[in-house]
Amino acid sequence: MFALPNAKRVRRSDLHSPSSSRSSSPASAVLELFKSKDLDYVVAEPAVTHLPPAPADYEEDEVEFQLFARPAGSSAPTRTVIQLRSPSPVEGEDGVLGSGRPEEYYFRGELAPKLSAEYDAAALSGEHIRCLAELHRPGSVYSWKVTTLPASRLRPSTRMDTEMGDVVDEGKRKRLGKKMRIKKRKALAAVAAKSVAEKEAKADKERADREKKAKRNRDKKFKKRARDKAKKALAEGGGSTAGMRTSPSPSPSGSGDDA
Repeated sequence: MFALPNAKRVRRSDLHSPSSSRSSSPASAVLELFKSKDLDYVVAEPAVTHLPPAPADYEEDEVEFQLFARPAGSSAPTRTVIQLRSPSPVEGEDGVLGSGRPEEYYFRGELAPKLSAEYDAAALSGEHIRCLAELHRPGSVYSWKVTTLPASRLRPSTRMDTEMGDVVDEGKRKRLGKKMRIKKRKALAAVAAKSVAEKEAKADKERADREKKAKRNRDKKFKKRARDKAKKALAEGGGSTAGMRTSPSPSPSGSGDDA
């Protein structure tokens, strides 16, 4: 650093020292010049102007959009205004909004006897409505949403538990022992064998019935054929036996003459 001709020595405190703040007061020379002048000054108050009331439609709260296309055959641009702010309520008398209609529109006066009788016949009193609410309506009962399990379809153990109010959950069943499994397997095998035997017996019976029926039909056919053959033979032998008949016996008168 000392080898450089224009080098300067800077302390660390000079680097981290706060920068000097600008003085808010004017320069001393300008201040002395201002004091030497004899000047009179007056503080001017801001003028108060009465602004006109804002329009009721609040144009700043309105936005224009071109939401719809132009009509066919028209070149005029469509102008759609959307109000971002709802209009302020109009001050008026308390009562029904939009009361431009007469009171007869909302209130009915004296009724004619005939019309009053019709209203009385169609109207229901509170007592009548309470009586109707207590009536039983079978059409309003959703019987298909209720599943009733009769006690006769339950097993004796389950039925007893149900009557005592202690229903045992049989969803988790314990595994049977070896002897019980063998016994159950034998019972299932016996049931299967019995079913097979019944099916075989039924098939044998049907086969025997078919054979018996076929034999009966065959015998009927043979008997019918024999009868037809006998009729045919009888018809053919009837012509030959007609010529072999003897002469008729003498009459009683001839026998008397011979005598």
